Amino acid sequence: MPRVNPESSFEASAKHLFRHINDLSALRMNPLLRPYFASAQKESDTALAEIHAQILLQTNALCDELHAKGSQLQARRQREIVAALCAGDLAEETAKQLEISRSHYYRERHDISVRVARAFMLAGQARATRSVVSDDPLRLLFRRAEALRDGGCSYEAVSLLEEAYGSVPDELAKSAVGLALAEELTFLGCRDRANKLLVRSCDSPAQCAEDVTSEWLRDSWALNKARLESQLNRDADAGSALKILAKRRGAEGRSDDVTFDAIFLCGEQYRNAGKYGNARNMLRHLRAMDQRLSSSMPKRQIAISLLAAYCAEDSPDEFGLAEQSLQDALELSISSGTVVGALLAMSGLIYHQATSGRDDEAYATAHEALRMGKGVDFEGFLGFILANVVDSLLRTRYWRAANPLLFEAEKLTATNSLARVLLKQAQGTFLMRIGRRDKARAIMLEAYDAARRLGNRRVEGLILRERAIATSGSHANVDRAELMTEAVQLIEQYGSAGDLLITYDAAARILADRRSLRLARQARAAVLAGGGSPMPARIRPNQPRQIRALRLPSRSGSRDGVPV
Repeated sequence: MPRVNPESSFEASAKHLFRHINDLSALRMNPLLRPYFASAQKESDTALAEIHAQILLQTNALCDELHAKGSQLQARRQREIVAALCAGDLAEETAKQLEISRSHYYRERHDISVRVARAFMLAGQARATRSVVSDDPLRLLFRRAEALRDGGCSYEAVSLLEEAYGSVPDELAKSAVGLALAEELTFLGCRDRANKLLVRSCDSPAQCAEDVTSEWLRDSWALNKARLESQLNRDADAGSALKILAKRRGAEGRSDDVTFDAIFLCGEQYRNAGKYGNARNMLRHLRAMDQRLSSSMPKRQIAISLLAAYCAEDSPDEFGLAEQSLQDALELSISSGTVVGALLAMSGLIYHQATSGRDDEAYATAHEALRMGKGVDFEGFLGFILANVVDSLLRTRYWRAANPLLFEAEKLTATNSLARVLLKQAQGTFLMRIGRRDKARAIMLEAYDAARRLGNRRVEGLILRERAIATSGSHANVDRAELMTEAVQLIEQYGSAGDLLITYDAAARILADRRSLRLARQARAAVLAGGGSPMPARIRPNQPRQIRALRLPSRSGSRDGVPV
């Protein structure tokens, strides 16, 4: 049995490939080699020799690039390391021949193995894309629009879909394109136009002939409708529709984009509501689905890494594992040019850094996320990211730097959305710290009512905790204790390990009981013990030299240019 599950992440697949480079039965399990084994019908010795030939071919190309950049010695070392691995030589022997230390050997080996593995992944992605969408213009349209948006070019995605919307004759196809267009408009922050398209598209779809194309169209329509309703603050309806769609297509054994997106969004909603067990079930479905494919695209690997991180956050023992999954998602997003995935990963990393007391890293990562957001044009999505960033940053010693963002970002979030609720909670926390307690209590109460309307028990508990901290007056002790007791109960049932750490710390101060103090110490020790490692140097932002206020990036475009 292999020592690592190659399905868990891209990093694991890369390690698995080179750890079992001479074991053909283990290599058949590696997602990076699925396209090869799907077409190869050869004897074991021949198959292994051809895999080694492909690995050496990719290695030579990558090392030639290094050599051209002036890194001749590094190119030679990495070329010889891969050749020695294919030959079955031991690590200590290769290190001795190259006259480098074992640790230096493993650094060089890790660098070239990840780069070779990524070359295999991208080659498989290109083959999969050609085979899936070459005969279906509508699927190609949706993938092209999604790729433009993921790369930070929502205006171009809107233009592409707007043109198609005006020219598609089929009623159901036109409705599906309209919903996809509405979703892109929501990313831009144009919610009024998106709402109109949603209403129009919901009235128009008709039943079609029972064939594969019409079935995919109907389910694509249902997925876009549920996703759009979620973004336009109709979370309860969207969650129910997603569960039905994900359950049906999963039970049918589907592995296409509609099924994958439905299951991922379902898992994300479960996690946001603190239902981690249900979210893990969705993650298992995604991994099983990805394993059935001949190749895995970066989009799917990023989504799986993100959901794996979210699912691990409720366990102190897996807190460090969650951060590693976020780092995998960030690295893969940067390498594939996926701005959406990178921003989601960075907002999660800021939460982990702030929770484990790494304030400098959290502050630097926040600045890097804003720098990355400069030039993108999806203001609606950026509002969700900013809400998470400032909520985490307020738990660090750089909390005052969040002041400009706290109120400017409100215009980017939809009323009564989860992002607006998180932002309101953060505003209340900030106002309480600067002494404006009456205003803070009013804003927190507004946020609490919105969280209850959304049915999000986890966020209810978080806001109750902050309300308890902000409570003062003649009956403050009783009121604070009641609010904190209810907050602890909700967070124990729906919160993450980080949520519990912060809540127990607050409860120990307000309730002043032995249980809260003991649990606070236990939670802090557990989280810090698995608190994750620093980001890899190649993607780690510079450490802050001075405190600078966090500000919204200047917009590169104008809504006047949206073809609506």
